[in-house]
Amino acid sequence: MSQRWRLTFTPVDSWYFRESRPHGAAGADRLESLFPPPVRTIAGAIRTRLGECLNVDWQAFRQGEAYFEDISINELLGDSADTGMLSFSRVELTINNQPLFPWPACVLEKKGLDISSLKRAEYVRLKPGNPVQCDLGNVCLPELVKPCPGAKVPAGDYLDQSLLEQILAGGLPDTSGKGITRRSDLFSLEPRLGIGRDVKRGTIEQGLLYQTSHLRLGEDVSVTVSVDGLPEIVAKRLQDNLQTSPFIRFGAEGRMARVEIHSQTQQWLPKPPKVKGGEQGVVLMLLSDGDFGDTRQSPLPGFKPVIQKDVTLWQGSINGLEVELHCVMAGKPVRRGGWDLKQGCPGVMKSYVPAGSCYFIKPLKSTVTQILELHGTCIGEQTSWGYGQIACGLWK
Repeated sequence: MSQRWRLTFTPVDSWYFRESRPHGAAGADRLESLFPPPVRTIAGAIRTRLGECLNVDWQAFRQGEAYFEDISINELLGDSADTGMLSFSRVELTINNQPLFPWPACVLEKKGLDISSLKRAEYVRLKPGNPVQCDLGNVCLPELVKPCPGAKVPAGDYLDQSLLEQILAGGLPDTSGKGITRRSDLFSLEPRLGIGRDVKRGTIEQGLLYQTSHLRLGEDVSVTVSVDGLPEIVAKRLQDNLQTSPFIRFGAEGRMARVEIHSQTQQWLPKPPKVKGGEQGVVLMLLSDGDFGDTRQSPLPGFKPVIQKDVTLWQGSINGLEVELHCVMAGKPVRRGGWDLKQGCPGVMKSYVPAGSCYFIKPLKSTVTQILELHGTCIGEQTSWGYGQIACGLWK
């Protein structure tokens, strides 16, 4: 088994990771920046730096004929659809070198009247409710455990490991908000105004003004990703290269980041809860965006609808374990594209289920304890990109 490496990216200045809309979109105003950056953006930066430190001939690479000693660089780096010999973890945010995790969609927050104060914040869970007739059939939609008008999922907020473990075990945050990192603690927005340039003539392009929104990260905030599959000789070369020149182009508009590489000794993952008996099932929470194909047909890949007591459920298997899906709590799909380095053109735009989405499942020919063993695995498509990593909680 090859050594696993963790690469940490910290900003030199502001960062910008453009959303899916193009600058020339009809009716487009200021283009916002994505955060955290998509894994394909980070993987592209890593693979480009790998190619550079291996002195790759990019023209030969496009023709599939690039080599470093006896290693095919094409097989090592892959392309826009394949990670090659490499595999990537989910994109991880850290603050003060401590990992952060997405907010689970099954927990809602109601802030007090004084928005600047969290002392009177109230938290409530969602649970699978009574069947409701809708376009999906007669299905169990989410409902509040208790009335809490105005409660919602905080957009862009994160949890520390201890608090997420508490929630996976069936608990809630306390009213002080301990363990919660707000979006405003991670970054601030910096609006920018730009112009289109004619590089050959050294002049501006008429009528090509555009607005973007850069990110100014907070102190001690960084982005990390782990990489598997690097041959030892390549990993050593990358280490030496980053020690000599740790700066790298990162994201759109040629922004810069400082990169550090270290061998990974342990994975940043919350501990799974302990089964105490009496649980209805398991809550699968996405720690990273999931690629589940056309979710209009099936919430999870390979799951088929079944009718039980006039209620539509879905049955299928996850890593060989047969389960029954009762309810989904998911946010708005996120759109991700990227850049195809080999072809020199934009990558295919695709929709993903956002991190934090929750799936309430019951075992069929297995037990709750067996399903909890899925904790930390990846499900769905493109798992070598880090998509679809799950954490398992208890459905009480």
